[in-house]
Amino acid sequence: MIEKLAGSGITPEFITFVISALPVAESRVSLPLAINLFGLPWYQAVAPAIIGNLLPVPLLLLFFGSLGRFLGRWKYSRPVSRWFVQRVERRAEAIEKYGTIGLLVFVAVPFPGTGAWTGAMAASLMRLGFRRSFLAITGGVIASAAIITALSLAGWTGAVIAGVSLVSLAVLYFRKR
Repeated sequence: MIEKLAGSGITPEFITFVISALPVAESRVSLPLAINLFGLPWYQAVAPAIIGNLLPVPLLLLFFGSLGRFLGRWKYSRPVSRWFVQRVERRAEAIEKYGTIGLLVFVAVPFPGTGAWTGAMAASLMRLGFRRSFLAITGGVIASAAIITALSLAGWTGAVIAGVSLVSLAVLYFRKR
């Protein structure tokens, strides 16, 4: 598949950019692909990943809260809207507790369910303010990209470190509950 994309004239940087803009994937997926699969040097992969990851943030900050409230008005879209808003709110506890710094850390930690998309949706729902939220999310995206790049460059060692860290944090999280 990579050969087909390369043969079509689509650059690895553009693919990295597009994957980074996608929800769930973000730079957590695009950077390891760019560095380890596409063979891009890290310094060529990081900028498109960060820019792509930040692309949807302004729209989410401006419109997600209004869209959720708008869709909540109708019988058929209400359950989906409610489910999505509740999902975001559950992950937003740290943001509520620590404000802008909580938002930055929430976006920076490269775990499933965190990141720029969820952080922007939570900030929009909590009406944290566009400028402060965008700056915090930008800082979080840059920090997350640095962490993911370091782990991607470490190869299997980085994968083991990330896996052990994720499992340890999950155990600690569920132990407190």
